[in-house]
Amino acid sequence: MTGQVGRSAPVGPYETRRQAVDDVAEVYARCRISVRRGVMREANLALLDDACKQVGVHLGRYDSQILAWLAEWEPETCAVIAGIISRAYAAGLAGAAPMLDEDCIAGRHAWCPGGLCQCPECRHDLRRPR
Repeated sequence: MTGQVGRSAPVGPYETRRQAVDDVAEVYARCRISVRRGVMREANLALLDDACKQVGVHLGRYDSQILAWLAEWEPETCAVIAGIISRAYAAGLAGAAPMLDEDCIAGRHAWCPGGLCQCPECRHDLRRPR
């Protein structure tokens, strides 16, 4: 992990649990020195939430509930999930062809509903919530 928890998501890929634990050593260190309950959960949630924000993922209410549930797991599990989010985004950027709706493929741009379509002619923006 580069920097502080909540500032930069781990990336991985992880071959071993130890690698993931090393990436979240700061979370464990915080928990050892704190007397307050919920420190680990808060750090885990910040890690997951920041990974989504850094790549422009808009979260719905249920999405946020699932991230809160995941935050109850150990930090290394959250590091793996955050890493998968980051790597999936990078892989998407590296992809050669944009995702197109079938209407855009057929040239019917006025009928394109948007969603996951990345048509340059329609100029859909995946980062903008609908």
